[in-house]
Amino acid sequence: MKKILKAGLTDQTIDVFIQDSSSTTGQGLAGLLYNSASLSCHYRRGATGTATALTLATQTVGGAHSDGGFVEIHATNMKGMYRLDLSDAIVAAGATTVTLMLYGSANMAPVTIELQLVAIDLDDTVRLGLTALPNAAADAAGGLIISDAGGLDADAQRSDVAAILVDTGTTLDGRIPAALVGGRMDSSTGAMAANTLTASALATDAVAEIQSGLATSAALATAQTDLDTITGADGVIIATGTQTFNMTGNVTGNLSGSVGSVTAGVTVTTNNDKTGYRLSATGTDDILRSSLTEGYAADGATFTLEQGMYMLWSALQEFSIASTTITGKKLDGVTTSMTWTLDSSTSPTSRTRAT
Repeated sequence: MKKILKAGLTDQTIDVFIQDSSSTTGQGLAGLLYNSASLSCHYRRGATGTATALTLATQTVGGAHSDGGFVEIHATNMKGMYRLDLSDAIVAAGATTVTLMLYGSANMAPVTIELQLVAIDLDDTVRLGLTALPNAAADAAGGLIISDAGGLDADAQRSDVAAILVDTGTTLDGRIPAALVGGRMDSSTGAMAANTLTASALATDAVAEIQSGLATSAALATAQTDLDTITGADGVIIATGTQTFNMTGNVTGNLSGSVGSVTAGVTVTTNNDKTGYRLSATGTDDILRSSLTEGYAADGATFTLEQGMYMLWSALQEFSIASTTITGKKLDGVTTSMTWTLDSSTSPTSRTRAT
């Protein structure tokens, strides 16, 4: 029997199988007790250790660990299988192997057990008991860094940061050194120059950079030509020439002045706090048109607004009654639009649309 354990673990228990030497089938030996006559257990640690006795003691199958505890697990269902509690000295660090032997009782075949003592903990699902690795899942707080997209070069990232935050002799405690605030980077070397810019010079330089960037873009250069004047006073934009603005979200505050003309493309999408405009839709749903197309929906079918108008008109105005049938007429007064069936030809109380 061979078992792997982490060196230095405490209160370790193993199960051992003891064979009946008198059996020709190899069955287990039942009925051994911790104090059975001549029953003995010895162990040897490493290649140079000496035989050392492990004193056997009483134990129960589910009892708390006790050094040397020895008990039969089940005489019928697991015949020959015994529980053995190891002492901490057996599993202590300092050896890579331990050999144990149980022997001596009547009809008992000697049992040898080899323990391999390792520096890792096979039951540790996070880092196998290795102290050099973070004791947290990868990508979690305190865990190993990973590359979600793949191909992350941690050394390259560190070099990039080092090129920006040049050592100035000041301890970097998460802040950029004061000597570098307002400074600039040399684009060819990545070195940071000391702070020599005044607020005025920095603002002038920023404007020049923005203007230079605009001048190199055809689209932005055109926009700059069209947008003649921009003033930041009260957040007002004053523009001359032809301007195109695409706006999303809400406009708050008050709009003053007037709009000279608005070309196509203006759409009112909600009706909150708006007056003086008309709600309409394309096709037959525009009920404010000057004329409607005559039409009648089939019995039980969904109708449009204009179909509903004509059906109401026909039901109330142009119709004829014959026995239990009411026949509605179209605008021409002749063509049938719809028919209804009365529940009585003499004293009707209800009608049902037929066609």
